[in-house]
Amino acid sequence: MLDDFIQETANRDTYKAFMGGNGDFIEVKSVNDKDFVNTQSRHNKQYKTQLKNPKTTNEALQRILAPLVVQLLVDWKMSATKEAMAENLPDIKCKKLDDDNVLIPFNAENARAILTNPKYWNFLQFILDCAKEHGNFVSDDMEDDEKNS
Repeated sequence: MLDDFIQETANRDTYKAFMGGNGDFIEVKSVNDKDFVNTQSRHNKQYKTQLKNPKTTNEALQRILAPLVVQLLVDWKMSATKEAMAENLPDIKCKKLDDDNVLIPFNAENARAILTNPKYWNFLQFILDCAKEHGNFVSDDMEDDEKNS
C-alpha cells in the first residue's frame, strides 16, 4: 500500500496523500498545528526518558507515538483484502466492497488499532512524514505570503 504512493494535495488546513490507484488516501493535519504542538509537548514530557533512549525498540516507540499520531489524522479511505484484515487486524469491523476486499472505516479506535500493530510501523512513519511535509508546505506558504505583502 505505502509503496504505491502516487500523489498529494495540500492546503493550509490539511494534507492528503493518495496511495495506490484505487483512490485510497490519508488526510492529516500539520505537525505545526497549534493543538497538536501543545498535545505533543505534554505527551513527550511524559515519555521523555524512553524517547531519548537509543535502546528503545521500534515496538515501544510505536506504543508511545501511536496515540499522538492518531491526533494528526483527519480522515482516510483505506481498503484491504479480507484475508489481510483477518490475519492482521481481526477486531476491526469493515464494510464489504466486493468478494475479496473491504473498506476500513475511519475513526480513532481503528486508527489506534492499526497504528499500535507492529506490522504497521511503516504506516505510522508515513503518517508522520506526511504531517511533517504539510508543516513544511504551510511554513513555506506563509513565508511567501509575508514576502508578497
